[in-house]
Amino acid sequence: MSPAATNGSSARKLVSGVYVPVTTFFKDDADQSLDLEAQKKHSVYLAQCGCKGIVVQGSTAEAVFLTREERAQITRATRQALDEAGFHDTLVIAGCGYLSTKQTIDYCQDAGKEGADYVLVLPPSYYPMLTTKEVLKQYYQDVAEASPIGVMVYNFPGIMNGVDMDSDLIIDIASSNKNIVGCKLTCSSVGKMTRLAATFSQEEFFVMSGATDLFISSLMAGAEAAITGMGNIAPKTLVKCHKLWAEGNYKEAKKLGQMLSKAEYPILKHFIPGSKYVMDKYYGYGGKPRRPLLPAGKEMIQELDEKLKDIMEYEKSL
Repeated sequence: MSPAATNGSSARKLVSGVYVPVTTFFKDDADQSLDLEAQKKHSVYLAQCGCKGIVVQGSTAEAVFLTREERAQITRATRQALDEAGFHDTLVIAGCGYLSTKQTIDYCQDAGKEGADYVLVLPPSYYPMLTTKEVLKQYYQDVAEASPIGVMVYNFPGIMNGVDMDSDLIIDIASSNKNIVGCKLTCSSVGKMTRLAATFSQEEFFVMSGATDLFISSLMAGAEAAITGMGNIAPKTLVKCHKLWAEGNYKEAKKLGQMLSKAEYPILKHFIPGSKYVMDKYYGYGGKPRRPLLPAGKEMIQELDEKLKDIMEYEKSL
C-alpha cells in the first residue's frame, strides 16, 4: 500500500523504485517545436528498463520554457505512449509548480485531465523575502484542495531563490490535507528525509530523494524511491542498484551507487545541455535545449565523454 490521490482520482499507487524526470525533446526547427515522437519513445524505453514512473515538466524538462498547451500535450502523449506499449502500471507525475497559486492550480487541473497520476509542486519563489512559512503552507493547502490528483511537495532551493522548506514545515504541510501525499527532496538533506520517514508511514506520505548522489543514503534513511535525472542516461544501472538494495545486497548496491554518483557529478555541472548531449550520443535522441540555453560546447563534450565512459559501458552491458 502507498498513497493514492484523494480528490476523486483513480491514480495508480506510488511504489518503491526509480522514477525519471524526463527531458523535453524539441525539433530542430525555427520554433523549436515539441518532438512528441521522441518524447514517447524515451518514456516507453524507461518503462522497459524497469523504471516505475515518468516525471514530465520537471526541472530537467525545461518546464519554465514550456507553454501551458505544450505541458498538456507532453503529459497526454506520455500517458498514451505508456498505455499503448502495455505499461499501464507505470506512473506519470507532472511538474506543476509555478509563481502564483492560480497558475499552479491551472496546471494541476490540466495534468489530471491529461492522464497524470500525481503532480509535483515547487514552492513560489519570485519574492523569497515574502515567502514565509505561512505563505508556503497556505499555498500547498490551496493547491491540494483544488487539484484533482495527489500533490507532492518539491523542495529544490538551488533553483528557487533559496526557498528551502525544513522538515517541520513539510510535516505541517503534509498533515494539513490528505491530498498532499509525498515529497521530492533535492536539497541534499538526508536528515530531513530521515525525520519525514520517521514521522509518516509510506501509506501516509511517500518520501523521495531527488539526486543519485543521495540514492543509497536516502534508502537507508527511509525514503522509498528516487526521482533522478541520471535515469535519462543510465536507467538500467539505477534500477539494478535499487534491486540490489531491495534484495539486501547492500555491499554491491553501495558499489553501484558510488559509480553512479561519480558519473552524476559532470551531469549536475552541465545539467540540461550535458544530459541532452549524452542522450544524443548513446541513444540517438536528445536534441538541443530550448533557447536561451545553448547546446554542449567542445570543452563540455570532452569532459562528459571522459567522465561518463565507464558508466555508459556498464549500462550497455545490462
